[in-house]
Amino acid sequence: MDDRGDLPPGLIVGLAVVDAVPVLLFCGSPLALVGHVGSVAFVLGAVLVAVGGVGKVAWKFATACARENVPLLS
Repeated sequence: MDDRGDLPPGLIVGLAVVDAVPVLLFCGSPLALVGHVGSVAFVLGAVLVAVGGVGKVAWKFATACARENVPLLS
């Protein structure tokens, strides 16, 4: 990789911002659909996927800002 440990090459804050856009859009889309679907399984699935996406974006932001791998998040 590079001299910063096992940090993926090219991981910068700008990339983390761009990667956050689809996660934010997905987090908003179930809000529009929940009234039409009305299923507990749909809501639970949307919440779990959103939590996973937000966690991945948080890892990218933390790693890009620290410019090294954050052991707690790895």
